[in-house]
Amino acid sequence: MGKNSKPDLDPLRPADTSSPRATLNSFIADSSQFIDDNRNNQVSEKTFRAFRRASQTLDYSTTPDGDSWFVRIQRMVLLQELLARIELPPDNEIPGSAEVSDGTVTEWTIPNTSITITKIAQGSRAGQFLFSADTVQRLDGLYRQAKELPYKPGDTPGVYEDMVSADSSAYIQELQLRNRLKPADTSSPRITLEEFLQSVNVAYKLVTETNRALLATPPTLTRTQAREKEVMALNLLERASETLDLSHVPEALRTDVSVETVLQLKEILDRMLLPPINAVPDIKTVTLARKEANGVALQIATPFRWRFPNAPIEIVEITEGERQGQFLFSAGTVKRIGGIYKKIKDLPYRREQFGGTELEYQSPGLSPGFYDDSVAASGYLIPQAHWLSRFIDNLPGGFKTIYAGQMFWQWFGLLLGVLVTVAAAYFAYRYIRFLDKHLKSPLHDWLKVVAAVIVLVIVVVFSTFFDEGLNFTGNIQAIVTTSVALTIFVLTAWTAFVICQALAETIIATPRMRDQSSEAALLRIAAWLLGFVIADWIVIDGIRSLGADLIPLLAGLGIGGLAVALAAQSTIAN
Repeated sequence: MGKNSKPDLDPLRPADTSSPRATLNSFIADSSQFIDDNRNNQVSEKTFRAFRRASQTLDYSTTPDGDSWFVRIQRMVLLQELLARIELPPDNEIPGSAEVSDGTVTEWTIPNTSITITKIAQGSRAGQFLFSADTVQRLDGLYRQAKELPYKPGDTPGVYEDMVSADSSAYIQELQLRNRLKPADTSSPRITLEEFLQSVNVAYKLVTETNRALLATPPTLTRTQAREKEVMALNLLERASETLDLSHVPEALRTDVSVETVLQLKEILDRMLLPPINAVPDIKTVTLARKEANGVALQIATPFRWRFPNAPIEIVEITEGERQGQFLFSAGTVKRIGGIYKKIKDLPYRREQFGGTELEYQSPGLSPGFYDDSVAASGYLIPQAHWLSRFIDNLPGGFKTIYAGQMFWQWFGLLLGVLVTVAAAYFAYRYIRFLDKHLKSPLHDWLKVVAAVIVLVIVVVFSTFFDEGLNFTGNIQAIVTTSVALTIFVLTAWTAFVICQALAETIIATPRMRDQSSEAALLRIAAWLLGFVIADWIVIDGIRSLGADLIPLLAGLGIGGLAVALAAQSTIAN
């Protein structure tokens, strides 16, 4: 592909898309100028005009985020890489103005490829010949199938690899910004699957490279830098979890469940051959299905769903709530994923270089051992960056024996943690209560508040160890997390209750109010009732976040409230 040597005399000149020949030549000339100028550090206004014209020859209408400069540059470079490797026919064999003038030529495909230039039938660009929407959408897959081909003489090699490997490039900066700010694209089953695979594979690569750098002699990264990389990997796993329907997972458990589900689902998919990319419904397929469904009676219409071949894994359309219209791995899939993983975890991973239709995927790579390594490293993605993981690595082999699906050191850590937490909370509480023996209200009551707060803080601090340090999995993790959360909710409720009492006693202790007056008695009752209501609300909201049925609890509280009211009626009357 030769560089266009003609001066850009007209800055408003659009790309020539009057025929397949004109479109192809226009793209080659303008993309070559854009790439050469960037490689030679000679970027100017003329460079960006060339990029604009090159991008005008591509139809981005079905490409996810096709309105992003990030995506347009990527697709343009991928197409340039393909054209630099394949043999193009002579100009006189490509339909030009004469051949398209009678309207019979509406499409042309480069011989021995599926790269097609199509005439746009409607819209603002009707009548123009563009690289088809389907071609542009599949450029990454086409590139992976052709990247082992040699370059033609005179063409620039390695453009795409240079773009994605340069840490300081605008591409990398845009990719990092996109991963942090843009939610996962779940507009079709195909895009949802691609988003999931891409996010987990990039996280795995980041984790693997960072762990390797820490284990090098000498290490090529500091532990602080490694923890920063770990945060980036966690962000990617969180992005992958956005493709899951977690609506049936209690809010208090979602963080732990989402990461474990993501890693287990990836382990399952890595042992299976991915289906042909065109068998996974895309936006066009979904749109056609919705048009057909318009004629179906509303009461029998069902959400669009796609099932992974030979596996109980589904991507379904969400029909209500804030995620309405998105396609997510179904709530049933999330619920079953642990059981599915146990059934297949002893099977080998598929061959990484399958060489078939999987190459059409944006990110078909494997992440072997990602889940097991995370569990073995106490939940840390970068074990060498944390003292606890380094300590666990040095434990005798017996501590790593599996009991009831968890390692012995986890059970030992749980027992030790509970004992230390209870002992610390008990002695702190007893010491503070010893101090308040000779104090009168309201100092006596405020020391109760201090005792409650200290006990709560002790439990919250140790809860981090139970959750992130021990890193239980499956049902054991749910039981431990639920138990710790319930304890925190109860302690928070107790703290709120004693604060209300302390405030009431502080007001009663003022000179304007006599301790034995009826106003003092009413204030104590009001403080007790207010504290009781606030404490109940904290416990109820906490239990709701754990997914429990609140109806029996509310009925019990209603009966309890009635009993309190009957018992207090004589006091209030007095």
